[in-house]
Order: sequence, then structure tokens, then C-alpha cells
Amino acid sequence: MDNRSVIPYNPYLLAMFDCHMNMEVCTTIKAVKYLYKYVYKGHDRISFNVAGEGPATFVDEIERYQAGRWVSPPEAAWRIFGFHLFDTYPPVQPLPVHLPNSQLIRFANHESLEDIVADEQRTKTMLTEFFRANCENDDGPKYLYSEFPEHFVWDGNRTGWRARERGISIGRVAHAAPGEGERYYLRVLLAHVRGPKSFEDLLTVDDVVSASFQEAALRRGLLEEDNVAESCMDEAVQVEMPHALRRLFATILIFSSPNNPQNFWDKYFPALSEDFKKRYGDDGHKILLMTATKVEQYLEGMGKTFADFGLAHLHFEEDAVVQGTRDITDALNAPVPLAQLASRKELNVGQMSQCCV
Repeated sequence: MDNRSVIPYNPYLLAMFDCHMNMEVCTTIKAVKYLYKYVYKGHDRISFNVAGEGPATFVDEIERYQAGRWVSPPEAAWRIFGFHLFDTYPPVQPLPVHLPNSQLIRFANHESLEDIVADEQRTKTMLTEFFRANCENDDGPKYLYSEFPEHFVWDGNRTGWRARERGISIGRVAHAAPGEGERYYLRVLLAHVRGPKSFEDLLTVDDVVSASFQEAALRRGLLEEDNVAESCMDEAVQVEMPHALRRLFATILIFSSPNNPQNFWDKYFPALSEDFKKRYGDDGHKILLMTATKVEQYLEGMGKTFADFGLAHLHFEEDAVVQGTRDITDALNAPVPLAQLASRKELNVGQMSQCCV
């Protein structure tokens, strides 16, 4: 017996309410999530079927299927009179974030693709119209993307943003994880740059056009240093072998998104390639090739490549050492069970004569 067999209880409450009552300490965020789940889980549902009397006959499950819900009298009256069941104040306006020419476009199956591409109205989004509105109001106040719904109302792609006459709304910029690359850094810029007029305007810092949104965010000082990622690698270098370091390096690239992947690569390349240095000596070309190939294998396993982190230049023509395809390499490295190796002894004389040694 241990603490798992003990149920926490409160004698005072048990005596007061005279019923079964579990006690829990609600001091973490899980308590809020627990209540939120029950408030918004929706109405109760049951499954049932209708069957007739008499001998069993062919059952058409599709015909017998019934879908419905039970509504209590208070809820029915509330709905009949058209009262609001819930309300959010102030209303929240979701704001999309997309890279240049990467916005979502809705169309029907019967529409022509040429007509869709030629229609400029289809390419308009809240973000592109946000840029256009800033161009038209060059002398007006400069708002952040998230502040724009507080002063303007979105009327759809045909009309765009118009000045708000009354009421208030809050903007919620779409979430972007660091692993999404340029879209994440675009979101960082939109959260700090006031009144941008275009994507190029966001890329321009001190009259210099950056090559990427990440570079622009770095020049504006909006990204923190890579101290956490470097501390992790520094500690691992002391105890881990190169193959484990390469796997960790790929994991950090994907989930921590270092601000400068090139510097991150240059700093830890000696540790990542230590085993290949012993194998290939002074052949720096082959050492770099094998190290980059092994790291990218881990990246590909997680759905990324060097190109996603601005390291595409690490690719160059491979020699005969690594020209084999990934499938062949994986097949050759696949472990063979001992039971299959031992099955050779069970071959008869004819099978043994045809078997290769």
C-alpha cells in the first residue's frame, strides 16, 4: 500500500453535504482548462435506432439512422425568441499572415483557373489591403497590424478596409511557430513595424533591402540571441558522439530556429564532423559533404531541408561515396534478425547448392 491507495477527502464537507465528494487542489492552469472544456463541450448526444415488431428482417442501417438532439424548454424558448446564446465583447478579428503571393484563394470547381488568376480581387487579403490602406493614408497615424481593426472595419475583398464609425474590435494576428521560417519572422515584423506599405517596406531597414524577413528582423533588433541553443550544443559537445550531435543540431534547427543558422553551422562544424576527419584526413571537400549529408538526412526525416534555413549552398555535386539513394543506404543499414541468419541451417541439399555464400 502506498499513497496511490489514499483518496484525499475533507471530513467537514462530507459531514455537511452527506454525499460522496472528491477533493482536488486547483492551483494550476489545468483547473482552468478543465472548466473551459466542460463549458464549451457542446450538448449531450446519444445513439439510438428504431426497430419494428415481428420477426427479424433485413436491416437498413442508413434508413434507420436518426440524428437529433434534445432541447430543454428554457433553451427552446430562448431560441424561439431569438435571444443571444453567447456574446464576445469586444469582438475579435482574426488577421491572416502569409508570404508574398502565398495567400489562400477560394474558388468553385467549375471556375476557370485562368479567370481566377486574372482576377485581382481574388488576390486581396486583409494583409495586402492593410498595406494599401497605409499607402493611401500616408499622412495619417501609423498603426500596427493588430491595431488596425480598432480603427477600420473589414468589408471583404471587394471593398477592403473602411474607417470605423462606431464600436470597437480587437485584432488577433494568426499564430506562426518558429519552425515555419520566413512566415514566423514576417509575423514578428508585423507585430513591431508601424504603418508598413508593402512586403518590401518591411524588408527595408536603414535604406537597405534585406534578403529575407529573418535578416530584416535581426537588423531591427527584434530577435534574441541564440544563447539557449548554443548552451545546449556546448553541453552536448562535451559528452556526445558526432552522430548524436548531428541529430541534435538538426533538431535545434527545426524547433529552436537559430537567428543565424550559418554562424550556428560554422561554430559547431568541427564537432559535427569529428569522425569524418579521422576517416578522410585532410580531404575537406569530402568531410563537408558527408557531414552536410548526414545532417540533412535528419532534417528530411522531420520534413525539412537545408534550404528552409538558408543553408542551401551546402549542397554541391556528390562523389561516388554518397551518390547512392537514401532508400539504398537505409536498406543496407537495416538490421537483420538473428532468426533469419540462423534459418540458413534449415535449407535442404538442393537449396544449399543454389545459395550464395
